Amino acid sequence: MKPRFIQASCQEDNVIDLRQAKLILRYKPDIILLEYPGQKNKYNTIIDHSFSSKQSIKKIQSIQDRLRGMMKLIPWLKSEIKMLDNAIELIKSGRRVEIYGIDGPKDLLAEGYDLWKGQYPQIAKNWLWWVRIFLREKYMAKNIKSILKHYKLKNNPNVAVFLQSFHWRHVKFLLKNYSKEKIWHYYFNKFGKYINLANIDSKIKTENDIFYKYWRIASKF
Repeated sequence: MKPRFIQASCQEDNVIDLRQAKLILRYKPDIILLEYPGQKNKYNTIIDHSFSSKQSIKKIQSIQDRLRGMMKLIPWLKSEIKMLDNAIELIKSGRRVEIYGIDGPKDLLAEGYDLWKGQYPQIAKNWLWWVRIFLREKYMAKNIKSILKHYKLKNNPNVAVFLQSFHWRHVKFLLKNYSKEKIWHYYFNKFGKYINLANIDSKIKTENDIFYKYWRIASKF
């Protein structure tokens, strides 16, 4: 299989960002990957090829309804709703589209969110913040591999990647299956004063139970 990845970010602000919505109309993706929570051991299937077009549209519309209820807290969901409008139009035109949430589980995403919200880019100097980023992106890469492994409809599907550019850059790195040492250097070498391969397991265990739980899970894939 030779998938064609097309990535677009979404501005996280109180404006409508149409980059993702326009990408759907331009490239007509066969697979859409969203920065939505997955599950403990796999991605979240939103729409797959076993759905009828009516079921798919109804499912997307139910997601849009939930997003509308969250817009006061997360204003950029207006952009997500428009993107999903265009996914519906694609399905109505007869295209078969699969949609997946590929981020980490909900409790991993929630952990530290309120504490660190608004502290970027300063928070990027915190090694534990990078643990959270690494774990999320490890799930993203694992889920992409699994989705493509099980996709049988086309040999060269168009894959719309709706992750922030920051995440997609790292996920592309993880998809190359580098050694544990090279991955360590990529994510954590700059924190060598505080952590190393020998002590990071115990350091995470001391600092955060949620991160430690997923650190242990992610070490198996």
